[in-house]
Amino acid sequence: MNFLLQTIHRELTCLMDSNRILYRVEIVDIIEISQAYSHKKYELTYSMNEMEKNMVREFNNKDLDVVMKIWLDTNTKAHDFIPQNYWQDNYEEVKRMLPEAEIFVYENNHKIKGFIGLLDHYIAGIFIDLRCQSQGIGKALLDQAKKNHSDLSLQVYKSNEGAVRFYVREGFTLVREQMDENTGEAELAMEWAK
Repeated sequence: MNFLLQTIHRELTCLMDSNRILYRVEIVDIIEISQAYSHKKYELTYSMNEMEKNMVREFNNKDLDVVMKIWLDTNTKAHDFIPQNYWQDNYEEVKRMLPEAEIFVYENNHKIKGFIGLLDHYIAGIFIDLRCQSQGIGKALLDQAKKNHSDLSLQVYKSNEGAVRFYVREGFTLVREQMDENTGEAELAMEWAK
């Protein structure tokens, strides 16, 4: 490791280039080869996403308004087969009950991009900001739940095909098909175990 540190020489500049940060590092190879040494320059490029801080952490009450906005937006978009007023009518009850659940949020650069809610081993839902879907956030949240539990169960609307595919891909198996009494929609009960 000391040798590697010794090879890094002088120059480290950071240049902004629209969506990318460029790091230019001049590395001097100090090994003598035939009484000469060579200079090598390397450009290392990192996308902004790699530089941003991502983390899954426990929910706290100051997160409630942001989490509820994600909950409402996601349910309205993902469940367009259910009247929008169903979600609006249940908003206040969910907001009241949410802090009683086990919740983890996904933060990117100190901004909440999604969350998972659990009641014991039951996943009440995974909700991702509409602008951030299909970026691995749901998987990161689900992995956190899997780390904390040896088995998990959930119910997902059959018509929410993207969510069904996601859970199947993540190792959940179908237990039964049933009817959600509140919406009249078919839903799938699914389970996962280590």
